Formats: sequence, C-alpha cells, structure tokens
Amino acid sequence: MVTLEDLAGLDLFLWHGSEPRAAALLGCNQSTISRRVQRCSEMFGLRLKRRQGEWTLSGQHDLLLMMEREIHQVARLLGQAPLRLEGFPTGALALIQPAPPGWCVGPLDSLGTDAPLALLRDRVIDAWLTDAADDIPASIDFPAIIWPLARQPVTLLAHSAHPLAGENHLSLGDLQRFPLPVIPAAGFPRTHAICADIGLGTVEVGKRRYDTDSWEGQTADQVSLAFTTPLNARAFPTLARLDSGPLFTNRLALVCRADVGEHPRLQELHCLLLARLQHLKSHHPELDRLQLQA
Repeated sequence: MVTLEDLAGLDLFLWHGSEPRAAALLGCNQSTISRRVQRCSEMFGLRLKRRQGEWTLSGQHDLLLMMEREIHQVARLLGQAPLRLEGFPTGALALIQPAPPGWCVGPLDSLGTDAPLALLRDRVIDAWLTDAADDIPASIDFPAIIWPLARQPVTLLAHSAHPLAGENHLSLGDLQRFPLPVIPAAGFPRTHAICADIGLGTVEVGKRRYDTDSWEGQTADQVSLAFTTPLNARAFPTLARLDSGPLFTNRLALVCRADVGEHPRLQELHCLLLARLQHLKSHHPELDRLQLQA
C-alpha cells in the first residue's frame, strides 16, 4: 500500500497537470511532489508520458493502482482528506467558489468530456460539474450518475465595439460572417455537429486545456465572436451578448461514479449546487434564461 500523501501527490499532479499546482494544493514544495510521483511510479511500475500537453500513465499494475485509488477514495469520503471536484471553465466559479465544505476544486480547464470522465473512472476525482452534459457519450466505460441541474442556452459574445453589438434580431447569416472558435469534435461531439450544421465555427484552437486568450480573448480584435452561456457570460461583463436568440441548449449537471453517488457527501454537494444556482438566478437578472432542474 502507498500512503494517502504519496498517491495524492501523483493524482493531483495528473489532475492539475503540473507539480507546482499539486504542491500548492497539498501545502508542500515541488520537490516533495516529485518524490511522491517517483515513489508511486516505482511501486506500481508506471511510466509517465506527455501527450499534447497532458500527462498520462502506462504500466503493468493498473489493477493494483485502481484498488489503491478505491481505498483512498473511501478515505476521502470518510473525511480523511478533501474530496475532489472538477468543473467547467469560467462559469463554474460562480457555483464552486467558495469551495464546498470538505472539497477541493480543480483547475477548471478541461476542454471536453473525455478527460474529466477518465479522471472519474480512475477515481482521481470524486465529482465533476459540467455545462456540456449532452455531450457525454451514451455509453461510457464505467457506471455513472448524471444529476441534471439546469439547461442553458448557448449564445455568442462580442467586443462592445463589434459591428453586431447592439443590433437586434440577428440571423445566422449575420453571425456566419465573423470568425468564431471551432468547438472541438473530440471533446464535444454533439455540440460540434450542431455548430457545423448551422455553419458556425471557423477558427481551430487546437488545445486540450482551456485558456481565455484562445476563446473569449479573441474578441479583443473587435471582429471575432465567442460562444457563451448565462453562467459563462457573468465572467466577462465587459463583453456584449449578441441578440441572436439561443443557438441551441446544453445541460448543466453533476457527474460522479454510481458506486459513490448515494454517499451523503455527494448528496450534500448536489443539494448545495442546486441552492447556489437558485440563489444566483434570484439575484442576477442575466440568468433569467437558466432553466433549473430539480
């Protein structure tokens, strides 16, 4: 067996993608994380590989590692270490900050459903708040629970000086004239197909982790557009929401493994997120299009 601290060092490194981030969460220095990753690698016969900016594991003792992770997840559920919550970029902050009691929050930078689902499957994280639940594959490789929280309309943002800012009743033809990042097919198959069908998305981003500069930041040229939802738009109050009406909708949901979903800690998190959504909707008129789902 490995200690809680050693396996946490490895898994937080994989989750957050860097030793400094993992060290900050665990209150230690980077060299300590390096030693913990090395000890786990030797214990389980693992090799770390970096692919497209992401760290992945390969090795001979995956079953033993999964057994250890299951034990350590039970320890977190019993309060021996913080539970781990990942969220979607930008808009999730309104719901998971401050961090729910007994939980630590992830980097909120995954583009798509693949990486968070893999982290849930491997018990690296305990829950995932997603704003793209309709992009989760119908069949995934582990039993999961998906609790719908709300349905959000997807619209567009632009610089306040954009030619379309302030215009009413914009058509698809109006929107198609301007650059817009392509929603990645690998991470968002349904959304990518919808956008392709309506002719939106011309600029390939080519990144696996979200950064503002590649998405909303592109609007600084006063020509490019960016996809948004009511929750995400709150993070960019200086940008203009275009009057195009909803292009489509996607579900906001909490996802976890089925074998921990009935635990009181997960039930409490579900209730807390619903309460925070209700509070936000009641106090922020810009969320009037957010359809809550009990």
